[in-house]
Amino acid sequence: MRLKYRLLIAMATIVVAALVSAGVLVSREFSAQAFREASSELMTARDVFEAFHKVRYRLLLADCRVVAQSPVLKAVVSTPGVARETIENTAQEMHQVVGSSLFMLVNSEGVVLTSVARPEINGRRLGKDQLVSRALAGGQATGFWSEKGVLYQVVAVPLRFDADIFGALVLGYVVDVQVAEELARMTHSQVAFFEG
Repeated sequence: MRLKYRLLIAMATIVVAALVSAGVLVSREFSAQAFREASSELMTARDVFEAFHKVRYRLLLADCRVVAQSPVLKAVVSTPGVARETIENTAQEMHQVVGSSLFMLVNSEGVVLTSVARPEINGRRLGKDQLVSRALAGGQATGFWSEKGVLYQVVAVPLRFDADIFGALVLGYVVDVQVAEELARMTHSQVAFFEG
């Protein structure tokens, strides 16, 4: 009888060990499959975000280039002694055409001549800012600015007559809850923006 029980216990142990091993293998395969699917979905979401980001920059940069070519804007910024009111009125008109959240004119020394919607930064020196300095050097720049808890997607281009650069134009859009919701709808994921 003892032999019978020993054989029964041995058989039960083998069956339980086989079931546990099969369960572990199935669990590992299931986890690996779930991880692969989640990774694939995250990569798709990343690709959608990058495409959205690039399109948004291209549109913003195109608007910025068009406005920077305005003869009226060039004349107002490049002419010495133009009244502040004239600069502000011209900037306001151009801002209405573009409809951006941020519209800023900077002189050749990097000083803000006027900032529509953010007049508190008028007179601020931005010549050392990477985006502004690149535009004042004749290039175009894209990036993000953060000011008082507000994140802006920004582009900057030079204002020039032929080879002479006399300032920079900075345009930007707020990156806010509305953008996050739009990205969340496109990617079917949760979206958060972090500064730094």
